[in-house]
Amino acid sequence: MSIIILILVGFLSAIIGSLVGIGGGIIIVPTLIYFGVTLNILGGITPQTAIGTSSIILIATGLSSTVGYLKQKQVDVKNGIIFTIGIIPGALIGAYLSQYLTLHSFNLYFGMFLILISVLLMVRHRI
Repeated sequence: MSIIILILVGFLSAIIGSLVGIGGGIIIVPTLIYFGVTLNILGGITPQTAIGTSSIILIATGLSSTVGYLKQKQVDVKNGIIFTIGIIPGALIGAYLSQYLTLHSFNLYFGMFLILISVLLMVRHRI
């Protein structure tokens, strides 16, 4: 049962993420937590495990997409490298800090983050 759920979550998050141009992590993390914690279908998955699982999925998806875009010469390599300089320490610090979050605080902060991103997406043309 859990294998079918994971396949469906991956499939649907890829479709939705591609259609609206958002990262699949915004879909995958809450879905894994819902099925894992609320419904206890995935063995009581923790937020940290959901984030780690989502990260592995997004790395695989991102690398395959990057290869395709590189072939089409649609990658700004210089800005990508500069962006990566900030991503690496940010990811390490975030992974370190996440171990101190309870499920309740994680849900609160993740929800606030999603609201912030939603507002920014709605008003981005005005900024």
